[in-house]
Amino acid sequence: MTISKRTVWIIPAVFTFVAIGTIAVPHSANAHCDGKHTGSHPHCASEPPPACSDIFPSFIYEVSATRKSPGELRLASSDVCRSELLGTGDIGGPMHMTADRSKGVVVWSEDSDGDNQNIVRRLDFTVNASGNVEAGQPVTILPLAGEEPLPGELLGYVVGDVWGDATHDSLYVAVSRLRQFNAGNETEDVKIYDLNDLTDISAIPTPPAPGVRTIYRRVGPIIGPSDNWEWLDATGPTNLAECDSALYPQFIPTCYKSEVPSFNASGTRLYLNTGFRDELQDSEVELWHATMRMDIDKETVGPDLADWIISGPDLVTVVD
Repeated sequence: MTISKRTVWIIPAVFTFVAIGTIAVPHSANAHCDGKHTGSHPHCASEPPPACSDIFPSFIYEVSATRKSPGELRLASSDVCRSELLGTGDIGGPMHMTADRSKGVVVWSEDSDGDNQNIVRRLDFTVNASGNVEAGQPVTILPLAGEEPLPGELLGYVVGDVWGDATHDSLYVAVSRLRQFNAGNETEDVKIYDLNDLTDISAIPTPPAPGVRTIYRRVGPIIGPSDNWEWLDATGPTNLAECDSALYPQFIPTCYKSEVPSFNASGTRLYLNTGFRDELQDSEVELWHATMRMDIDKETVGPDLADWIISGPDLVTVVD
């Protein structure tokens, strides 16, 4: 059976990255054959299929919802010989697993009420020595207490990436957040959270505030130009006037806004694909797009997020 319209998250040996594609998923059972075909039919085996020998687990994928069934998030072996259900509904996002493939975590954003007020959810699962999968219940991890939007306000999250070490003693999630207030102004942030601190905001007593690092922040009106933004770990132009006065602003990384972030495999760089802000143009009225990176030094100062040495952004590519 071919299942289309799904997102596939590929898992190399320890660290995860995101890839998009469509795959063919074989049946693990021949219910179609029971009572309808003989055992000699090409796809109706008279004996049980051989045990799977490909690597499990290897990646996750989404099965789109239909009119009759909800969407599914499934965990698969490398050749899709085996597929296990992790959860149902509008779920799925970047995932990370430990080196021994015994533990994994998936993080995603959803707007369950259709009111433009997102929440961020996480799902943890384990795989025991026999290869049996046990998935926990999804829990809400954002927004934090005190950051909930008021009725009529917009709160949007985009989960960029999850990074962790081989044992998940260190585990982080990078997100973009857009907050629009009833007063007519908005903020846009790129943040890194310590995912080991983000477990369940409904927990009682209220858990302590998580480790968090803000990389970029923009503040301005919802309608009209915004000239107040800041790269918190960078120097250079930090507002629209400074970039407008530059001869070639398209080659100044801090003149770009920041969007969805992703880690490299070692967690030592953060990559940001970003568009030139609409009101900022070059002398020939061209709009630009850039890929940027920020370097992360955790080894010199230790694993605490607040102590990371973050430098950049640096331009990797620039196109009009």
